[in-house]
Amino acid sequence: MQFPKIKYCLIAEDVRAERRGSTLLGLYGICPDVKIGVGSCDFPIQRLAILLISDQGGGGAYEISVRIIDDKDRVILESPPGKVDLGELADKKAHLGMTFVGLKFPHPGVYRIIILVNRSEHYQNSFEIFEEKNTDPQSIQTT
Repeated sequence: MQFPKIKYCLIAEDVRAERRGSTLLGLYGICPDVKIGVGSCDFPIQRLAILLISDQGGGGAYEISVRIIDDKDRVILESPPGKVDLGELADKKAHLGMTFVGLKFPHPGVYRIIILVNRSEHYQNSFEIFEEKNTDPQSIQTT
């Protein structure tokens, strides 16, 4: 069987698997409409989670890995392949969540996320990292 087509790529602070799907904590958005504000690119993001939601079909076992590259094709993340067994999901959608800890983005800009299935590119999309100039909560003015 072929790995199912990825329909959505959501990015959040964390993802938790549950009986009836997945729960996202601190949703940033759905790619490519994701903008993540950081205080400074000098420091890593504590946690970054990716939730892939597939189309129907495609049971079986696969090796999945993630690559994140910047706008100059420099690799920011290359995860080792992990084994995923979708069993007999021919008529169901699959959720696949991954969380990365301490991921550092060297500069603001657009980054591409590439999902590899059995070492071949299966899906790609993008998101943006930007530096928030003032992240001090005491400086926020309310009207």
